[in-house]
Amino acid sequence: MKSEKAKCSTDRSCETTRREALKLMGAGAAALFAGRLPVMARPFTRAGFEKLVPADKQLHPDWVKSLFARGERTVYRGAELEKIGMPNGASANQGLGHVG
Repeated sequence: MKSEKAKCSTDRSCETTRREALKLMGAGAAALFAGRLPVMARPFTRAGFEKLVPADKQLHPDWVKSLFARGERTVYRGAELEKIGMPNGASANQGLGHVG
């Protein structure tokens, strides 16, 4: 019976691909430099937050109410189900972005 080491030396499935090696080197480099980078640019203050996000955003009250209004339930049956796609959370530059 051959040892596991001998099996790997003749079986291509045990080899590391170039893509896997680049991923490992990239992750290693990122980990090496991540410890040297600051987590935040600076501590955030209330005044700085108010400057970036004003308290009065001048939103129309009816529009804000519509965000919380419960919609009507829609039921799809039969052939209608063939035309429904479900979003899967992918962004536009990551591929299709839907299942269905």
